[in-house]
Amino acid sequence: LRRCDFDRLSRKIIMMNGDNEVIEELRIKSGRYRYVILVIVALQLSFTLGNVITFNAAFVAMHDLTTSPLYPAYLNKTLLIPEWETAPELSLSEMRFVWTPMQKALSFAGAFGGNVVCVQILAQIIRRVGVHKTMVFIGYFGAFITSTTPVVLTISFPLFIVFRFLNGMTFSMLFTVAGVVTNDWAPLAQRGLFIAVLTGHVEMAALFTMPVAGAVASKIGWPYAFFMSGFLLAVVTSLFLFLYRDSPSAHPFVGEMEVKKINCGKSKQQASGSSTAPPYRSIFSSPVIWASWVAVIGTFFVSQFTISWSPIYLNNVLQYSPAMTGVISVVPLACQLLIKFFSGLMSDKLHCVDDVTKLRLFNSIALVGGGVFFAIASIITPSGHWVDTFFSLAPVALLGFHAGGYPKCLVIVSRQYSAFVMSVVQMVSCGTMFVGSFIIPLIAPENTFDQWKKVFILYASMLVVTNTVFVIFAKAKAASWTEEDHPKRTNRVASIDGKLSVISSQQ
Repeated sequence: LRRCDFDRLSRKIIMMNGDNEVIEELRIKSGRYRYVILVIVALQLSFTLGNVITFNAAFVAMHDLTTSPLYPAYLNKTLLIPEWETAPELSLSEMRFVWTPMQKALSFAGAFGGNVVCVQILAQIIRRVGVHKTMVFIGYFGAFITSTTPVVLTISFPLFIVFRFLNGMTFSMLFTVAGVVTNDWAPLAQRGLFIAVLTGHVEMAALFTMPVAGAVASKIGWPYAFFMSGFLLAVVTSLFLFLYRDSPSAHPFVGEMEVKKINCGKSKQQASGSSTAPPYRSIFSSPVIWASWVAVIGTFFVSQFTISWSPIYLNNVLQYSPAMTGVISVVPLACQLLIKFFSGLMSDKLHCVDDVTKLRLFNSIALVGGGVFFAIASIITPSGHWVDTFFSLAPVALLGFHAGGYPKCLVIVSRQYSAFVMSVVQMVSCGTMFVGSFIIPLIAPENTFDQWKKVFILYASMLVVTNTVFVIFAKAKAASWTEEDHPKRTNRVASIDGKLSVISSQQ
């Protein structure tokens, strides 16, 4: 709540109770453990996703035939048909892979396919058993899958695709978890901050995994990139097991006053983290929910450029070396993450405009701004100048502003049902990237600028169209189907004993 809202509610409590001790209790400085929760959940989400995109980072090293011990003989034509991955004299690190374009597409799409299939299954599991147990199991399972992937690669390509599918399952509930944790642990006045940090797991995962796993793969050996990622996920999951609980009131490290601050202004159902089944009909008939999901399509269709295609574009079109490509790729991601945190804070602190205007503003800067830069990048023929790089990567950084747009809109509108609504975000995002895994290679099979020009025009169109839909239907208030069944609409504030008092609204 804003300070003015807090003072107004405080005066109402005094009028009802005639007790100044209430206001003194509510003004006591609350604890800060919710920030520990924010950090550990963000790390858990980031390393879970990082395990999946480790393959992206190791991909170049796995397919770089010039680093194979067999390459000199192949170059001298003393070895006409090298067995790059099956020669008995090769160690695991020395094996290389020669895949068809379809195999490459399947290797990327397999993870997204597993994600889409498993999203709602895991969302239901989270609703029944909670985030804590689900994420602990997924964390250890994901660490095992990633660590054994190098061995599976040498056994069978179809089995590898199965493992990619299972790997995709492990990150199928990350946005669901972000919605649940924001609902359960964030005070109403800090929803923007929480949703910005927790959805920032996409950038944080790529920022760490792409350069670090890429360096390990090229300098030590590509299998060690998988081993490292699996080990780190297991470590972070162990920390998550100890530090996280599903409810603030059930956590031994959270004081009574912090619980009150977290729950202040929330309905009983929202504050208790109720597992009531979502009103599916109402959700799927809500224009603002659909408009936000449409914005997800544009955002993640372009986000895949960040994770999968930008290194290929930088290397093949702009002619950067593999080492320089890795360095340049992380710069816009770092900018995007900083912008995401900034926009999340500003969406909470900026009071000179109304909430729905803020949602439209931040979302438009992210999507329309990115679309403009992609349109310019499609016009300027690469000349080896830094300007070429700037216009192609600037949209990646601008996407960070979306944290103050559709994700916050979804949390505000859906409230206690944000877990289900965000699980659909996960489905839409991964379904979009699954399709993109086939569309982009079809448009730019030879990675020439003329082909990538068409990709950039497609990106620009998607961003502008999807943002327009969101701007038309965006709202910044809880939907009617989130309210409890009372004859009168009510406002709720936290009372001194930790329970929620009900104050009738002025009619």
